Amino acid sequence: MECAFGPPDPQGERQRQRLRRRLYRDLSVVRSEFQRALTEPPPMGTRAAAWWPLVVATERIVDATTAARVRINHGAEPPAEAEVAEVARELRELAEGLRASDTLVEVRTDLPRDDESVLAPLRQEVAAARSVASPVTPAG
Repeated sequence: MECAFGPPDPQGERQRQRLRRRLYRDLSVVRSEFQRALTEPPPMGTRAAAWWPLVVATERIVDATTAARVRINHGAEPPAEAEVAEVARELRELAEGLRASDTLVEVRTDLPRDDESVLAPLRQEVAAARSVASPVTPAG
């Protein structure tokens, strides 16, 4: 988030592209490892299956971030700094919540709705990822 939408980096667009490629390579490694783990017998395969939706959600967040950056590069209005900071905060909270637990825990999202912003699709993906991270509670 901060790299894609923060203040311009002194090294410019080239650095942004380099970081984006590295991120996509890292995601590819994560996806491959999870796909391998899904074929393992329980408990590993079962555990990987529980976390798989978050792997997909993470990829969708990165794709939505890239798409928003491309739109800005082609003339769309850049997001306000406050909006970038809010989405980055939501992502950090999600990451911290996931790192702090071996099981999925409830993670709420309070991202404001602004369907006109270039970040609207990204905010949707962050909200979806946070809802995926929340366990389903059986009805009373």
